[in-house]
Amino acid sequence: PIKQKSRLTANFLSTTHSVWPHGRRGGSSMSFNDLKTAPNLKTLDDAGLTFGWYKIKEQMDGLKAQEKTFRKEITNRYFPKPREGTNRHAFEYGYEIKMQLPWSYKFIVPNNFPNVPTAEGEREPTVIDAVEAMCNELRQASNQAGFVIDRLIKWEPKIAVSEFKDLPDNLKSIVARYVESKPGSPQIEFIQPTSDGEK
Repeated sequence: PIKQKSRLTANFLSTTHSVWPHGRRGGSSMSFNDLKTAPNLKTLDDAGLTFGWYKIKEQMDGLKAQEKTFRKEITNRYFPKPREGTNRHAFEYGYEIKMQLPWSYKFIVPNNFPNVPTAEGEREPTVIDAVEAMCNELRQASNQAGFVIDRLIKWEPKIAVSEFKDLPDNLKSIVARYVESKPGSPQIEFIQPTSDGEK
């Protein structure tokens, strides 16, 4: 990818500096607290725009860490033995705190599960192998196994992106009709320069 270089003032390099760099488009110095007034971002120069994002991200990262610490202490204090789902703790005057405790479930390969024979010898088992073995055990244990399996297991088709990209054009055009592709949320990282000023 092409790296575009933008001019940044020296003020930007100081993360403790509370004043934005002077805008090249007629902007004057702006304190970081002025972000609360939602400035028109299009009027900021490159340094001001990047500095503003960088400082906001710094604050968010710090707040996330503090929130996690408080949330952990609240959980330990009010819900020493939480149960899956909704947990409530009542305060005076009708106030309460509600904690949702999600619980993840997934199929795994059990310990000591045997390797799977192949034409070349054997291979390590996958979760699919384990689920198939479980289904076989259920069929042996109950004549209602088919009904149980249909309700117990949810199969979700998942596309192998690299395989899709490598398909010949005539096959890709067919598959593409059944595939939705859209960009996710962009992730930004600020890279500080090395000793020679380049990165």
